[in-house]
Amino acid sequence: MIFKLPQVVHEECLTKDRNIPRNKKTAQGECKILKNEVKGNTITWKMSCETSGATSIINGTIHYKRTTLSGKTRVTINKDGRVMKMKQKLKGKYIGQCDN
Repeated sequence: MIFKLPQVVHEECLTKDRNIPRNKKTAQGECKILKNEVKGNTITWKMSCETSGATSIINGTIHYKRTTLSGKTRVTINKDGRVMKMKQKLKGKYIGQCDN
C-alpha cells in the first residue's frame, strides 16, 4: 500500500560535530550510527535502531547549499519478518545560532 503522509515540521540544531538529524529515540541511544561520511557539502549516514521488537535501518543524505539543506532518507523496518519501507524528503533552512 502506498500513501502520502502530511508534512511534518521539525526544528533541530545541526552542527559540524552533530550533523545527522535525530529524533527522541536516536537521542536516547536506541539507535547506533553505522556510517557518517562528509564529502564537501554532502553528508551521508546509515543508522540501525531497535524499538519494540522491530529493527530499522535508516540511510540518509543531506546536501548543504549556503543557508539551506535538502536531502532524503530511506527507512526499512523489519518486525517479525514483515518489512515496511519508507522514503522521506528533507528540506531546511538556517534560522540562527544554536542555543546550546
